[in-house]
Amino acid sequence: MMPYSITTVSLFFFFSSLLALSFGMWLLNRKGISGSGYLAIGEFIAGWWAFCGGMEVASQTLGLKILWSQLSYLSIATSPLMYFLFTLEYGQIEGWITRKKVLFMLIVPFLVILFALTNSIHKLLWPEVHLINGGAYAVYSQGPVFWLNVVYQYLLLVIGLGILVSAFYRLPRYYKPQIILIIGASILPYIANFLYISRLLPFKGLDITPLSFILMLGLIALGIMRFRLFDLVPLARKQVLDTIRAAVIVLDREERIVDLNPATEQIIGKKSNRMIGFPLIEFIPWLAMYLAEQQNKPYFNIEITLNEKFYDLQCSVLLGKKGQAWGKILVIRDITAKKETEDMLISANTKLKKEIKERELAIADLDAFAHTVAHDLKNPIGSLIGVGELMDERLQNDSQELKTYTEIVRQSGYRMLRIVNELLLLASVRKIDVERKPLDMKAVLEEVKNRLKEMIDEYHASIIETDAWPMVMGYGPWIEEVWTNYISNGIKYGGTPPVLKLHAEYTNGNQQVLLSIQDNGNGLPPAVLDKLFNEYVRFSELNVEGSGLGLSIVKRIVEKLGGKVSVTSENEPGKGCLFSFILPAAVNQE
Repeated sequence: MMPYSITTVSLFFFFSSLLALSFGMWLLNRKGISGSGYLAIGEFIAGWWAFCGGMEVASQTLGLKILWSQLSYLSIATSPLMYFLFTLEYGQIEGWITRKKVLFMLIVPFLVILFALTNSIHKLLWPEVHLINGGAYAVYSQGPVFWLNVVYQYLLLVIGLGILVSAFYRLPRYYKPQIILIIGASILPYIANFLYISRLLPFKGLDITPLSFILMLGLIALGIMRFRLFDLVPLARKQVLDTIRAAVIVLDREERIVDLNPATEQIIGKKSNRMIGFPLIEFIPWLAMYLAEQQNKPYFNIEITLNEKFYDLQCSVLLGKKGQAWGKILVIRDITAKKETEDMLISANTKLKKEIKERELAIADLDAFAHTVAHDLKNPIGSLIGVGELMDERLQNDSQELKTYTEIVRQSGYRMLRIVNELLLLASVRKIDVERKPLDMKAVLEEVKNRLKEMIDEYHASIIETDAWPMVMGYGPWIEEVWTNYISNGIKYGGTPPVLKLHAEYTNGNQQVLLSIQDNGNGLPPAVLDKLFNEYVRFSELNVEGSGLGLSIVKRIVEKLGGKVSVTSENEPGKGCLFSFILPAAVNQE
């Protein structure tokens, strides 16, 4: 007797198996489709199930029929799990599909398969098996393991259907036919399985569940090919599109509206569920016009105006796996507030530039005025000093009182001349750019000492210079004014008699020269040091005459030449102050 006999029914099962394998291979090439991996595995499982069913029908002995039935449980126990995982992925249920959770859900299928393969020992799956219809089919009684598997399968079905039903109510009208097709196809295997378990089928012993399972997956695959069910997975939109403040519109190849979010409704003033599936030009003609103007560019970003508001319109082409254009995604952002802010900034910037220009003109006018006043005062002051000196010379034998008056006139003239010269220098430093050259600092100091000879002799001042003066980059007349201010201040505010120590050294990697002067006066408190280089500030507590411009001029000169000034003091009698300034070195000394 032959162990197998091929019949029409067995051939139908084998054909269904090949069909399932073909669907599975096709789905494997659709990796970009959400859930396609689980659908492909489900097809392979259903294919094995149908093949085992065909072999069971073709078997001529009870032992062979039981064997193929046992092997079919590799599919029976795992196929519902694949369906459940598919619904989870399609529904974008975050946090569910993890390795640990999948392994946990495989516990029941593993136990069922184990009990199926060892049923002859414990009889917990099928307590009894007998042949009917002359040995054509085997009828299996149901044990506790069988019902455990049924409960597990139907539980997964109910949860999976719940996920799909929830999606049905959350999504716009355009997606509802997709989900109805999936729900309808999902119920078919369980109807077939229920009819088999309850023995309501006219042909007892024949399980058509694998065939209905293949039919279910085939319908879903048909939906993929015919309706492009998963070209754009819809359920992620709840977490993404609906929470985006910008308007988002998705178009297909024919520029029909596939999806849009609530923010779009606020901009165009129309309900989204009425626009899904219709051409863009019917509901939003002005937007279709902008797309047409861009001549099908794959990407563009333009600014548009609508209802006295400003919007940023961005268009990108959606590409398929093979690079073909699937459709377009439009993003419209309200930039009215941004534009208003930009306009305010532009206006403020224009106003600021105007104010700066006006202030520059005012400063220029003030410089010109100071320069003019200084020049106009210089001649009469010179005359005043000359008359004072002449009077002093001619009136040598006159009364001491008259000589005192003439001395006051002469000294006032000198003081006024100093102020005028300081004003002229301050104005020139502010507006003149000079050419910096290497300076012989020793020669500069000789000129300064000649200028201050009278003062040095009057105060019996001692000036101690460093042995070597490095060459610096600067402008001779200005550096001469710096030393004149430093040395004259040192003489006036130094000890009795004043002793000044002049020093120079390279600093900052020999790129600069530090020049300093140390006096032996009483020093100054920190509060005074902080303000010393400001304009019109004097050593008020010392009651020394001066315009208050000297050190501020020093600061301007040094900074104009690329250096900086500083002063330190321990505020102790005899230790005085240390004034210094830094200038660029003329020669880089290693």
